[in-house]
Amino acid sequence: MEITVNDETILLTGNDEAYGNKNCDIIFLNKSFLTSAYKNHFSVELEITTAGELKTFKFYDYSDKNRHFQVNNFNSADKFVIKDFKYDPQTKSLYFEYSGTLYEVDKPQNTKPVRGKFKINNLKEIECTYVPWVVNAMVDDTPFRPIEIFGNHDDVNKSRWFAYANNGLKLTITTATHLRTMPVGTYTFKRGDTMNTILIEKFIGPYYATTPKIVFENEWERYETEGILTITEQVGGKDPHAKGSFSFKAYKNNQVVYQISNGRFSI
Repeated sequence: MEITVNDETILLTGNDEAYGNKNCDIIFLNKSFLTSAYKNHFSVELEITTAGELKTFKFYDYSDKNRHFQVNNFNSADKFVIKDFKYDPQTKSLYFEYSGTLYEVDKPQNTKPVRGKFKINNLKEIECTYVPWVVNAMVDDTPFRPIEIFGNHDDVNKSRWFAYANNGLKLTITTATHLRTMPVGTYTFKRGDTMNTILIEKFIGPYYATTPKIVFENEWERYETEGILTITEQVGGKDPHAKGSFSFKAYKNNQVVYQISNGRFSI
């Protein structure tokens, strides 16, 4: 591992390397710099998907009142870059470089630039005990690969599933009954429909970091959508999930702003 912070570069090798493990489709990495060998006392934690999408990067500065910095909410790809990402599931080797700006939690006026690289051979793999949720699509010519997926179900909002990517885009699947009980079939939706639809929204708020992340509706731009949502399979058993596909167009002032294709989900 290599990290440059406060204009000091630290290179770790051998037994002093960072710790990491892979659980399902998420890779966890961390390293503490708390001994007299380091001029600055801090620790680093990050989570990244096996597809190379950064979920979080946290920096705890113990030498400066335990201040906590992390990547900005919702659109971290604007300010933090992962490049040359390589993960080989056969050899369990991992390599990537990173650079960008971290924001102090709840104090966005304070930032910290960092850069460096991670290289780990024989990454520890923890047995995956669940079926990972998946929502993938192409938004115009850009892959949509979310870093967070979660849902809720109630009598008012019915069933809603949210998928957040780190480029500021969010997809919401809304169905009239729980997604995992929807009959197999194709559902066509048009602009203005509220059920059996998929929405796309873009984060338009300022750059900041909070723990936990808080969604303010006025920081998201919502578009009208029309397209097709298909439930292809309902899988039962110990870990039930729905599988399907989707495609749609998103409009603003009657103009197409996004075209979503090759959508697939397993939730």
